[in-house]
Amino acid sequence: MDERKQGDLLKTLLSMADGTDLFYELIRSFPYPVQVFAPDGIMVMVNEAFIREFHIQDPGMVIGKYNILKDPLLSQYGALYNVENAFAGKVMIARDFKVPVHVLKKILHIPVDEVESIYQDVSTIPLMDSSGRLVCVVNVLVTKRTSTARSDINQAMQFIERHCLQEFNINEVAKAVYLSPAHFSRLFKEYTHMTPREYYISCKLEHLKECLIDSNHSIALAFEACGLHYHSYYANLFKKKTGLSPSEYRKNASL
Repeated sequence: MDERKQGDLLKTLLSMADGTDLFYELIRSFPYPVQVFAPDGIMVMVNEAFIREFHIQDPGMVIGKYNILKDPLLSQYGALYNVENAFAGKVMIARDFKVPVHVLKKILHIPVDEVESIYQDVSTIPLMDSSGRLVCVVNVLVTKRTSTARSDINQAMQFIERHCLQEFNINEVAKAVYLSPAHFSRLFKEYTHMTPREYYISCKLEHLKECLIDSNHSIALAFEACGLHYHSYYANLFKKKTGLSPSEYRKNASL
């Protein structure tokens, strides 16, 4: 996500702070994963996008229990400075932040045995009331890419990401990592829980998110720019992935 679009999202969240009830309603359907922390650091909310993105089985295991200000691992994974400044009232942004998987396992109880690293843009945003009192701190998480324990699978994922606007060709992807198509497909599904083509479509849908935010494109043109046909199949697939229809996603992102 470029800086202009990131800034637009931050303005959207900041504008929500004027009405706390409205804020919580809108945050539930916000198109990117969100965590909300009380002023004392306790996690009080995660949205549907967060639950889907990280395959959270039981949000109750962290809601009301995890305290980000008391996490002894913050300094180890480079987040202490941003968190402390956010709770002091400053908007903080970490770009291409490498999230250690063992932290996710420990804190969020996420089944990510096959994943080695997750890279995210993380915006940590303090929301204040009219008197300047801290109401909550919001983390907006935009996953850029993941890496597995296998370099060939990582390379294949990157190859697919770079060529996601072109026609999908399993033979070309397998050739890029020096594997037969059949063996490659089996390994890819084993480590990512998706077929190579499913990952290809997923990359297209990620690109579609960016295109939908740009109001200069109609929704149909946004689909076309991603090499997708604007019809019920891909629209339903987009809604399954994000929880929102393309038009709802655009509306939420432009609030």
